[in-house]
Amino acid sequence: QIEQALYENEELKIRAQNNPIENFKYAFDEVFIQALIDRMDANQDIFEKIMVNSEFKQDVKEWLTKRIYQRFNEDED
Repeated sequence: QIEQALYENEELKIRAQNNPIENFKYAFDEVFIQALIDRMDANQDIFEKIMVNSEFKQDVKEWLTKRIYQRFNEDED
């Protein structure tokens, strides 16, 4: 699952715990596409929809950015 792969990324974890979400988004953007590509075979339909539909891609990316950021910072508590 893409969310879990992003959550297991140590660099993202460090950036989430040391930056406001506005700055974290830049690190997330770098890792997001690679996570999609890594799972392309398992999720071909969703991969294609994300890559073709820019509005859907933006919605997914924004949702995942917030979700992953919150999960990393909940771990701190």
